[in-house]
Amino acid sequence: AITAEVFPSNLTICPGDSVLVNSVISGGNDGPYLCTLQDGTVVSQDFYLYPEGQDTTINYTFTAKDLCGSPHGTDNFSIKILALPPVSLFSDVQFGCEPLKVTFLDSSKFIGQTYFWTFTNTDANVNSFSYAKNPTMNFTEAGSYDVTIITTSLDGCKDSVSHIDMINGYGSANVVGDLCEAKAFRSLLLNKKTWDNI
Repeated sequence: AITAEVFPSNLTICPGDSVLVNSVISGGNDGPYLCTLQDGTVVSQDFYLYPEGQDTTINYTFTAKDLCGSPHGTDNFSIKILALPPVSLFSDVQFGCEPLKVTFLDSSKFIGQTYFWTFTNTDANVNSFSYAKNPTMNFTEAGSYDVTIITTSLDGCKDSVSHIDMINGYGSANVVGDLCEAKAFRSLLLNKKTWDNI
């Protein structure tokens, strides 16, 4: 008879993580062994799994056979996939004249997750960040800002949302006056439909 034992590197993972599974097989004709999973997938004695989904548990059966028809060996294990933390990204303002004050909102339910926001204007070499759930930022440089929020659950799982060119500043209202206001009004007309659909 064949004896098979498997040793997964992790039994609890975050969505998107892989699992290395090592096996120890003995008996029968001492190999080579044909190793399969419950769905018939052929694997090596040491292999990676890429479980899909979240907030679920997947059960696996590992089977080892030899070429002589010896009684096969099996081992069972389960991988628990944790849930991603909730995350969303909105702002009360998307464009205007500097200094531009914007409050960002994560409207998802708070269940203990932490937050990391980044605000990037590559042209102006501006990189700001915040750890608040709903930060308020003052943008003093003209240009477009990419915004990203990353949330981390109590279990260490991460999820994120990004908007490219989410915030657009048109320069100081004290300097350009009517020109800045005209650009802001034009953006309001062009972007209203886009932002209404987010």
